Parts: sequence; structure tokens; C-alpha cells
Amino acid sequence: IIRGDIGDGSPGPGASAPIIDGNAFNASAFVFKKSSAVNDSVIEGFEIRNFSNPPSLFTGGTGSGIIAWNSDTNNISIRDNYFHNLGWNGILVGSDDGSIQDRWYIIRNIINNSDYAGIELTNTNDSLIEDNIVTVGSGIIWDPTDSGVGIEIAVRDHGTGVSTFNNSVLGNSFMNDSITGSVAGPRAGINILSRAYTSSADAELNNVTLNGNNVSNISSRGIYIVAESRNDSDATINGIWITNNSLDKNGDGINIRDFVSSGTGDATHADLNIVKNRITM
Repeated sequence: IIRGDIGDGSPGPGASAPIIDGNAFNASAFVFKKSSAVNDSVIEGFEIRNFSNPPSLFTGGTGSGIIAWNSDTNNISIRDNYFHNLGWNGILVGSDDGSIQDRWYIIRNIINNSDYAGIELTNTNDSLIEDNIVTVGSGIIWDPTDSGVGIEIAVRDHGTGVSTFNNSVLGNSFMNDSITGSVAGPRAGINILSRAYTSSADAELNNVTLNGNNVSNISSRGIYIVAESRNDSDATINGIWITNNSLDKNGDGINIRDFVSSGTGDATHADLNIVKNRITM
């Protein structure tokens, strides 16, 4: 357990939280190393800020508050932290080598001004994101078709065949940051994505629950569900429950899209349940 000041049980740390300041350095604050097999760990009660990933030195993922990429992790809790002014994500968990991480619990954090996404779980099983407050970035720095996301649950398959199961996004609140210039704007408050990149890929995202979230003032989409096939690959999304969410003044409340961006692969979704949500424009 790495503990600062966890505060009073509301989102974010306490008033005496230690500050981890990157001073605009091109790095990330906490890094779970490849092949380190880190399990049963907690990071809680910190303010993490000012880590950079400038376009001139672009390195995917660098500039995050917490990153676990191609790592072997299991049962990791990230609680009661304040992430802000970051060059990539507040929290980034995932892989591009087909490896799967398990049981990430991301609870009661505040995340502002992360250039790519607030929280991303890619190729991750049996995880929970609950009671966080996320201000969605504008997607100005990186590819505006992908960046500017509050929370993303994804499968990305580069040819190994990746399936993930049972991820939940419960009771979080999202709001949009200001949009400047001619950029299209943020991608979504919540992004559910299955993307396959090559002809040997078979990306499958299963059993995701979105319940009790508040998403407001996102200029593009409140909730975005996408299966995308590239280069003769197959991408599927199965078993999505979207229940009891409040979606207010977003460009689209809920946007569902299956598409083949190149080649002759398949992009499909099934068992999509949208129940008792409040959508206002």
C-alpha cells in the first residue's frame, strides 16, 4: 500500500495529500513495469500533476499519472487521488501484445485536464470504475477522433486474438472541458470500444455494465459504443448494459456504431440493453 491522505470518503484525497509534481517532465508518475507481476497493490491519497508528453517527443502513454502497459498485474486499487494537467491519461491500463490484466479497482478519484483520456482500461478483465469525477479533455493535442475521453473500456487486438469480460463503470460523473480552435472536440464521456487491427485479429469485448453515471455537456457523445474492423479483421461487442444513467446536453446521448474502416472484415454488436436512462438535450 502506497498511501498519502485519503480524506473523508468523498472523491479525491484529503487536504494534506502529498503532491507528486512532474514539473512538465516527459515521464509518468507511477509505472507498473513490464513482466514485473505486480499484484495486490493500492495507491491512494495523492495529488499527481504536471507530467508531460509534448508532440515533439511523442511517446504513447507517457505523461500519465499511472500506467500499466503490457504489464502482468492483478488486483490493483487506485483510490482517492487527484490527477490533473497530464500529457496522456490519468490512469492507463492495457496492452498491445495481447496480454490481459485483471481486477483493477479505480474508485473516488478526481481527474482533470488529461490530454488523451481520464481512465482507460484496455484488454482488462473483471474491473470496476466507480464514483470518480472526470473532466473530459478537448482532444486538442492528440488525434481528435480518438482522444478526449472520460472513461474508456476497450479491446484492442493487433493479431493475437483478445477477449475480455465483466467490466463495470458505476456512479461516475463527467463534464466537458472547454473546446478551442477548429478541433472536432472530445470523443465521448464514456467510450466502449472493440477494435481489431490486422487480418489475424479477433477483438471481442464482453459484458460491460454502465450504471448510474452522470454525463453532461460533452459536445460530441455522452456514451459511444464502437466495434471497428481494420484490414480484414473481426471486431465484436457482446452483452452491454446501459442502465440508470443521466445524459444531459451532450451532442448525442448514446451513439452506437459498427464499421469496417478498411478491408472486408466484420464489425458487429449483440445483446445491447439500454434501460431506464434519462436523456435530455
